[in-house]
Amino acid sequence: MDGLTSRLGSTAVISLTGKHDVTTARGVRKAIARALEHGTHLVVDLTETDSIDASIVRALVDSEQLASRRGLRISLQLQKNDRVKRLLGPATERRERWRCSWL
Repeated sequence: MDGLTSRLGSTAVISLTGKHDVTTARGVRKAIARALEHGTHLVVDLTETDSIDASIVRALVDSEQLASRRGLRISLQLQKNDRVKRLLGPATERRERWRCSWL
């Protein structure tokens, strides 16, 4: 996961590509936690993500709660009309702190 983290000014960017499920959820959680430890806002770029499962949605929701407690924000960048957006839809609609951009 470390190879997927970059910086854009003071914002960390984690780019997830391909398929992500329970086998990668732990790595996703660790990468997000490391980025948040530095006290930076975070963008999770899912534009090149083929699919995710509920374990990744849970990791994102839990991470957003951690960021919120630290006074930080996690933003999601998604493709329009894709499976990832549909799966995340209910989770992002219920969370006021999510900022989503749809490409």
